[in-house]
Amino acid sequence: MRSSFGRVFAMTVILLLVLLLLVGASFQIVVRNLMVKRTEKDLREDCTAICQLAEAYYADGSMPARDFFANLTMATRVSGADAVICDSKGRLVLCSDAPLGCSHQGMVIDQDYLQEVFQSGAVSDTGVVGGLYAEPRYVIGMPILSGETPVGLVILSTPVMQAMSLLDKISDAYMVVSLLVVLVGVLLITLLAKKQSSPLKEMAKAASDFGHGNLDARVSVDQHSSREVQDL
Repeated sequence: MRSSFGRVFAMTVILLLVLLLLVGASFQIVVRNLMVKRTEKDLREDCTAICQLAEAYYADGSMPARDFFANLTMATRVSGADAVICDSKGRLVLCSDAPLGCSHQGMVIDQDYLQEVFQSGAVSDTGVVGGLYAEPRYVIGMPILSGETPVGLVILSTPVMQAMSLLDKISDAYMVVSLLVVLVGVLLITLLAKKQSSPLKEMAKAASDFGHGNLDARVSVDQHSSREVQDL
């Protein structure tokens, strides 16, 4: 037969673990949603700035190519994202990580995607950018405009794993804190349960002594004991 201490201990530990799991899962969901929204917002703002930079370059040639490449490289390094620039036909002409030439140059992006960007003004998505990157990414595409006519396209993206790296660090920290909480909780529960069960053990021993004829057996209950223990 399980003791009162064992029952209280087991139930409390199980409850503590369940609550920590629920809090951890809820916390991760909330933080993930916030980080996704923040990543998409940052990508949109950075993509808008790069589009404006490209529009100034393509509009009348007022910006030297060298300055455009330098500004593009700097913008993507600051944002931590990768940018590619396509012409109006969807042919890739420039990569931010290799402005002087890369293996992607010349490839043509999906025409349905190109038309969707030109028509909507901006398209945000999550997935694999075929032909460019193998890992899942947060992606946003915006048109480069000359007046109201699309003359090109900017695709800005960042790896999902990179964007979620902070969440992994937070999760690791939460696990460490949770383990400490469980250890401290188990220690406190053990001390509390033993303190509560100690008078009951004394009463059980006194009852057994009475049953064996020892009528001098007594139980001492201090003033800090619960009302139920004092009544008993």
